[in-house]
Amino acid sequence: MGYDHFRAFLELREHLEQDGYLSVRDDSIGDVLMFLRGWLSQGEAADLLRVRRATLSRWETGKSRIKLVDFLAYCELNGLSLHLLDDD
Repeated sequence: MGYDHFRAFLELREHLEQDGYLSVRDDSIGDVLMFLRGWLSQGEAADLLRVRRATLSRWETGKSRIKLVDFLAYCELNGLSLHLLDDD
């Protein structure tokens, strides 16, 4: 099954820290990773995002942080299109 495209609801502003970073444990990026991990093994998810398993693991555990805009841009560069949906 191909995973070049999926939708995820991201609540952005509520989880931004003052410095513009999000912990991956926060709901927004965490939801994306949980969505991926619900369908893929850690190795498959790492391959999809083109990151090392150790990097994905650090994101999942919150030991490593990434700016939200960088995460979204990184996904787009790797062909993973995230659509920001509004539940209004």
